[in-house]
Amino acid sequence: MAEEKKKRSNILTDVIYLAITGAFAWVCYILFCKMIENPDKRFNSDLPYYVKRGLMAEDQSIFRMPFVVFRFICNHFDPVKGTAAFLAILIALIIFANYFYLKHWGGIDTKARGFRILTQLMSIGALFAGPIYVKGIHEHFYKNTYASFAWHSPTQQMMTFFTVLALICFFKMVENYEEHISPLCWIGSMLFFLLSAYAKPSFILIFGPAVILVFLGLLIKGSEISMGKRFRRLILMGLTLVPSGVYILIINFLVYESENKGSNNNVVIDTSNMMGMRATLIAMACSMAFAGLVFLFNIKDIFWRKNCLILLCAIFGYLELFFLSESGSRASHGNFGWGQIIGCYVLMLTAMAILLENMKDKQFLKGIKPLRFIYFVLALGVLVLHVASNVFYFYLIFTGHGYWR
Repeated sequence: MAEEKKKRSNILTDVIYLAITGAFAWVCYILFCKMIENPDKRFNSDLPYYVKRGLMAEDQSIFRMPFVVFRFICNHFDPVKGTAAFLAILIALIIFANYFYLKHWGGIDTKARGFRILTQLMSIGALFAGPIYVKGIHEHFYKNTYASFAWHSPTQQMMTFFTVLALICFFKMVENYEEHISPLCWIGSMLFFLLSAYAKPSFILIFGPAVILVFLGLLIKGSEISMGKRFRRLILMGLTLVPSGVYILIINFLVYESENKGSNNNVVIDTSNMMGMRATLIAMACSMAFAGLVFLFNIKDIFWRKNCLILLCAIFGYLELFFLSESGSRASHGNFGWGQIIGCYVLMLTAMAILLENMKDKQFLKGIKPLRFIYFVLALGVLVLHVASNVFYFYLIFTGHGYWR
């Protein structure tokens, strides 16, 4: 009887969750329509460019997923409504991907209603887990902070979806690689990494170096299995990134190199994205306050393989942003800033997953109730500040104030 009641309660919870996700997807649909039509030039975004490319009959490029997708939409549906609907559905799919990431990270029992609701709320909240905005410290929101969700960029949204799916599969392998490597997870990792790069290469460019460093550490550190067996299995897992790496090389040499001829486009060392040490440190602190707090209380696990991979992703994202740029016609494109955005996104999503794991573990912080209470109140309070700031930011974008604030 109690089990049946719990099942009915979970069904009701799921219906409410789906309704909220659907309603938010509808709001996003309206926003994306406005961005494409851009009345009064108040809804600036990258969307008009991709719709325009989709309507160009002579453009048959297959080297980038956005061009293929939007060309299909524009050829078979109303360009504005079709594109907006596709992206609204994509936002809903990102929310569902977040849910499964949070659930599988620490083996959260979502049959328990409290954890189910928290996981569902966090899967939506992850879209708004950008920087805390402090008026008076930040002159602008997007311009002077880091890691806001890119509502204006369809390529970043596509990459985010496939990145989260890839990490779910990859971390399942990494967690159990001493025992076995699941063929399904291996194929899933390789496919989703490739699709992530096909949408936008930014995540692979920061995740690849992180994997090399962590896997070298695992090889040297030792474990229950021999070094030879460890080496073979680490190489096998690393091979999941090879197709996406090959793809990046192909588009670099076949597409970008041809564009670069006579245009003086080059990758250069450039520190102009650092806003001054004080402003940079404040912006980083406001972007990662919640994640920093969670990792501080979980400091003993900071070098655990999954945690370390995610932290290194965020670090490499910031290094790219602070020290790399492009010259020539692409100097204003900000292509080396996207890695930091996706790096911080997965860092914040992971911090939520670790917080849920901490709640599940009754022995966390040695089971000292006052200490646990302080930690959970602090963590949830900071997370609410992140979400509230970015709900307000979304409101500004939705009401035509523009994303570049």
